[in-house]
Amino acid sequence: NEGHQVGEHALNPDPETALSNILPILYRAGDPDFGPAMAAYLAIPANDWFALGNRAVTLLDLEQYEAALETNTRAMASG
Repeated sequence: NEGHQVGEHALNPDPETALSNILPILYRAGDPDFGPAMAAYLAIPANDWFALGNRAVTLLDLEQYEAALETNTRAMASG
């Protein structure tokens, strides 16, 4: 990778982005760290339509259908 520079964001993604990418892997693998990772993800504030919409998609990927629907409803109401 000589001469290849990686942006700071790629090296240190924000926790929400990192967790939204890691959670489906942990979930599908049945990893015991899924529960704590999910709790950390849900503890991150999501108040605008963009963050709520992204969270709804993540929850849908995790087969958390009721939570995804509720989060999507909140996203639509906030936008």
